[in-house]
Amino acid sequence: MHRPTLVRGTTGALAAVVGLLPWLLTGGHLPPQRLWFGDPGSPPFSLLPLSQEHVADVVGLHVTAGALAGLSLRLQRGRWPGRPVPATAAGMLLVQGIAAASSLVTVRAGLPQRDASTVYLAALVALLLGALVAGTVVLALTAARSRALAVPGFALAALLVPGRGEHWWWPAVLVGVVIAWSGLRSAAQVTAAVVALALLWLVPTVETVLDNSVGNWVLLRFPADLVGTAVDVFRQRVTSTALVVPPLAVAAAVGLGGSLVSARVRR
Repeated sequence: MHRPTLVRGTTGALAAVVGLLPWLLTGGHLPPQRLWFGDPGSPPFSLLPLSQEHVADVVGLHVTAGALAGLSLRLQRGRWPGRPVPATAAGMLLVQGIAAASSLVTVRAGLPQRDASTVYLAALVALLLGALVAGTVVLALTAARSRALAVPGFALAALLVPGRGEHWWWPAVLVGVVIAWSGLRSAAQVTAAVVALALLWLVPTVETVLDNSVGNWVLLRFPADLVGTAVDVFRQRVTSTALVVPPLAVAAAVGLGGSLVSARVRR
C-alpha cells in the first residue's frame, strides 16, 4: 500500500475513533431498550447509543468524525498527491462499520423473538446507514478545496456535535465563525452562508420532531398519530420566533462581523 493511502486511511480511522469519544467518555452504557425481555441489570457496553431516543446523537457522532477527517485533510493539503477523500473515507467507514455491527449485536442479544424486534432492528440499521452516509458527505464537503462547499459541512457538524445539550448559542456562534472563515466576497460564499443559516434553522427543528415522535415509545405503536404529532411539532418549532430568531441573529452577526474584519485585515 502506498504511504499516502495508508496515511489517509489512518487519518479517517483516527477521526472515527475521536468522533466516538463524546459517547464513550460517558461510560458507553447502552441506553434502555423498551423491547428487551427481563431485567438486563447493569446496562451493557455499546460503542454507539443505539435507541429510538438517541437518533440525533448517533448521527452526530458520525458527522463529527466526518468533519474532523475533512479538517485534517484541509490541514494536510499539498503534502500528498492524488485524491485524498476515498482513502480517508474508507478508514473512517471501517471503524464506524465495526462500531455499528458491534452495537447491533449488543442490542440484538436482549431482544425477544417477535415481529416488533425485527422492525426495531431494521429501523436501527436504517439509522446507521443514514448516519454513515451523512458522515461521509460531511467529510467530502469539509475536505473540498472551495471554502464555500466546506461551510455546510462544518455547519452541520457544529449543529450535531454531541454534548451540545440545550445550549443553542454556541452552535450558533460556531456557524457564524464558519461563515466568517469562508467570507462573503462571492455569490458562492453568500449562498453557502444562506445554506448554513438554513441548517441552523431546520436541524434543531428536525431534532425536536424526532424527540417528540420517534423518541416517544407510545406513539410508535400508532403510526397515524406519530405522523400527526411530527407535523404539528415541526410546524410549531419552525415558526417559533422565540426559538428561531435568536440563534439566527447570533450566527448572522458573528458571520457578517467576522467577514468584515477579515476583509479589512486583507487590505
